[in-house]
Formats: sequence, C-alpha cells, structure tokens
Amino acid sequence: RRVHGDKFKIGMSRTFENEEQVASFMKKENRKLVIYQGVVYEVGEYMDDHPGGNDLIEDELGTNIDEKFEEAEHTKAAKKIFKDLEVIGKMKNHDDTSAGSSDEDQEEGGAAHMDGAKLGCTRDFDYSTGLWEQIWKCDWSFEEYYVYINEPKVLVNPVRNLTLFKHPFREILTMTPWWLIPVVWTPGVIAMFMSVGNSISFDFKITLFVFGLIMWSLTEYLLHRFLFHCEDLGLFPRHSKVYAVHFLVHGIHHAFPQ
Repeated sequence: RRVHGDKFKIGMSRTFENEEQVASFMKKENRKLVIYQGVVYEVGEYMDDHPGGNDLIEDELGTNIDEKFEEAEHTKAAKKIFKDLEVIGKMKNHDDTSAGSSDEDQEEGGAAHMDGAKLGCTRDFDYSTGLWEQIWKCDWSFEEYYVYINEPKVLVNPVRNLTLFKHPFREILTMTPWWLIPVVWTPGVIAMFMSVGNSISFDFKITLFVFGLIMWSLTEYLLHRFLFHCEDLGLFPRHSKVYAVHFLVHGIHHAFPQ
C-alpha cells in the first residue's frame, strides 16, 4: 500500500517512546509493525511475499530491525521497498528527513524498486501485463539483461505476483502449488516399484532409488551451474531472443525471487 503526502504526514505525527509502545500499539490495533531507521512501518501485506519467508519478519515484529537488516546485506531494491510501506509513526527524537521518509521520496517510491530506470537497468517494463512478451520484443544488450536479472525485485503497490503471460491459460500453467509435486510423482514412483514385481530384490530396488537420487542431484547441479548460469562463464550467446528464453528458464528466478 503506497502512502502519499497527507497520509505520510499523519503517520509521522505519531510518536513512540520505545519498542514497548510499538508492541503495545501493534497488539491493540492488530497490526504487524517493524521499526527501521527510526520509522515504524506496517509490513502485514508484504510478509508473505518476502523472499526469505514471512517467518524472518514475524520474529522481528515490534522491534528495531536496523542491525539485522544490514547484516543480511539487502540489495538496493530491497531497501527501496520501505518507500511503499504504510508509515505508522516514528520513534522519539527521530529525524524526519532520514530513512527515505520525505514526501518527495514517498511520491516517487511506488514503483522505484521494480522500474528498471530506477535501478541499474535502463528498461522500463509494464508490470501490469505479461512481462515475457515484452522481454521477447526487447532489443537490449547483454549487459542490460545481466543487470536486470541480477537485481532482485518485488512487486508492491499493491503486493502481488508477477504476471508472466498475457493469456490467462498460459499464466495458470506457470503456477505450481507445492502439493502438485507429490500428487503427480508419488503414484508414478509406486507404480514403477510395483511393475518390476519380484524380478529384482527389494535391496536392489532401494539401491536403484538411491542411485537415482544421486544422479538427479548431480545432473541438476551441472545444469544449474553450467547451463542456467552460462552467462557467468562467458558462454552466453549474445542475442536478445536467447536472453528471453534464458529469462523464462532461469533468469526470472533471480529477477523476481518471490
């Protein structure tokens, strides 16, 4: 939820003496708050989209997160997310002009961390529609693409998932709930075990199963290291369509980690 002008001033007019007051206010108003650089932010809408999981934020609710935030070495994009969070108040003796909390910062903050022009990449994409079609048509250099995929971005204002394709059917196919994996593969694994019957011993079946796990892990590592990250090895073909395919296969994982 983006905060503009008067709403921001109202939030900053509320002053808290200490963390205990913040925690008490949070409980009374059923809020989820953190303190960052002297400003109290509402993070409830953002927690589920935090790339590190909502548990990390849940553990710090009502407290000052300055030290842990810096220890985690967050990116420039992550720091700009605060400009899109609702401001609840400030800590006593806090300087209103710090922590990116000016009206000007709030006005420009809405899409700052997801707008390529505000990051290292100079491309400005429309995140309200299918992103991949835009990337497919984008005639950019390798350097631009490399910067784009290596700057983690989170869509806020409002907090939402990335829309990869314009067509709704194709978009649905990009979403895999966790339970779909065991539902699809568990029956297949059981069927394979049953199909061989008593032709091989149970011990040999287990041996094959363990061997399969090892080979898959090794194959996945090699594919990830030498194919998905071939751009780091100087093996990346310099063509915009190749960048689009790479983005679909793996680049999106780095550009939009949520």
